[in-house]
Amino acid sequence: MIPLVEENIKGQVQLELRDIESSKVIYSGKGKSTGIEYGGEMMKL
Repeated sequence: MIPLVEENIKGQVQLELRDIESSKVIYSGKGKSTGIEYGGEMMKL
């Protein structure tokens, strides 16, 4: 698995969820990288 952000290496990840139609940021913050698949496939929060 290739980390997409540097925080992932330290077990932290930058999260930013956007509404597709309006491109507004729904949620933005940092969290642990457990349960998150990278590559745009799936995000289990």
